[in-house]
Amino acid sequence: LSMHLRLKLCRDIVAALRFMHSFDPPIVHRDLKTPNVLVVDGVVQGEARPVAKVADLGLAQSLGAMAEL
Repeated sequence: LSMHLRLKLCRDIVAALRFMHSFDPPIVHRDLKTPNVLVVDGVVQGEARPVAKVADLGLAQSLGAMAEL
């Protein structure tokens, strides 16, 4: 993969985590690893490009629920 594509996929992952953390209380993935990142064909600004999607939220919890433990 080119460096440009690697950085784009990293930005996709960061955007997904930022979205989950924007909730009140925030959602924490707790198991982010390469098998839990899906790369799919997507269309970005009218151009076909791979897009990274964060998957497997089975261990995810809200920080509010984690504080109660």
